[in-house]
Amino acid sequence: MAVVEAVENTRYREDCGSAYLTTRVKTLEALKGEFADTVHVTQGVKNGGAPGRYMTEDPDRYAVLEPGRQYVIAVQSGSTTGAAGNEAWVWYAEPAERGLVGEREHWQRAIATPPETAAISECEDIDTPAG
Repeated sequence: MAVVEAVENTRYREDCGSAYLTTRVKTLEALKGEFADTVHVTQGVKNGGAPGRYMTEDPDRYAVLEPGRQYVIAVQSGSTTGAAGNEAWVWYAEPAERGLVGEREHWQRAIATPPETAAISECEDIDTPAG
């Protein structure tokens, strides 16, 4: 996890019915894990986007990274070393609205606090017949 500033959207592509946006971000502060000063991150967006008009299915948990704005991001996979040709997959992004110190304090508490309920590996939204 890190607080970042989006610098520029570097690539948009559509592939097999899905769309992806790659953004170069500047690391303001790593909250968990290691992040290079500059990292390229990719996120899923809705098809048919135009520069400055990309959208996601869940903007509250997965904001589109817009250049010039700050965000808290969580990376699911990929590289955060900043090495050329390496990208990280962002699975969570929200605008950083608490300021750098406020975001650090909020997320350090969140990371250190266990969830109120344990995650269950079963799908709870599917009714299964007994027996």
